[in-house]
This record gives sequence, C-alpha cells and structure tokens, in this order.
Amino acid sequence: MGDKLPPEARLGVQYLRHRQKVLSLIDELKKDYSPAVAALVGIDCGPLFENAVEMIADRYRHFFDKEPGYSTSSLNNEVGGPFIRFAEVMLAELEIHKKDGTPYAPARIKEAVKKLRRG
Repeated sequence: MGDKLPPEARLGVQYLRHRQKVLSLIDELKKDYSPAVAALVGIDCGPLFENAVEMIADRYRHFFDKEPGYSTSSLNNEVGGPFIRFAEVMLAELEIHKKDGTPYAPARIKEAVKKLRRG
C-alpha cells in the first residue's frame, strides 16, 4: 500500500497537513537546483552533497519549525528519524542520487547532518 502513495505522503501521517508546503518546497528546489546541474557539478562529491542536505535542512526548519536530526537504533545501528525520512524523499524527488543511480543511505545523510552541526 505504501508504494501507491505519492512520495510526500510517505513522509508520515504527521506531515500530511504540510503536504502543500512540501510540494511548494519541491518546486522551489527544482527551480534552484535541477538534476542536470547536480549531475554536472558532481553532487556525489562531499561538500556538494552536504550543501544539498544543508538546503533541505534549512527548508525542514522553516516548514516544520524543528531542528533536523536523526536517531540510531541501539540494536542494529540503523539510522532513521523524521528528518532522515524527509531528506530521503526530497533527494529522491530532486533526483539527487549517487553516480550509480542508487539513493543515498540514511547513514550518509546522518554524516552530513553531523557536519552541519559542527560547522
């Protein structure tokens, strides 16, 4: 059933009230950072990917009035949390992925968030 939902709905029921804001955010980011530009500048390279996560984190703060964060399971070290899920969906919608076409892992997004907090 979850596969039939649009990507913004997969963010979780708690975010459905923000659907229009998320769609507007996606449109805004697509205008400012097209997939073609991401491919040309090599978004896979550290700082550029981190800049994309920073841009998503900024919009997350703006729309949800929360600091981006993450959680790590003590059982299997799996990374998750509302911002991680939001960033995964945003990166997919913006067609920002690794050179091999696979999506960025939650752990990679977590590392970018950690760098944002330090700097």
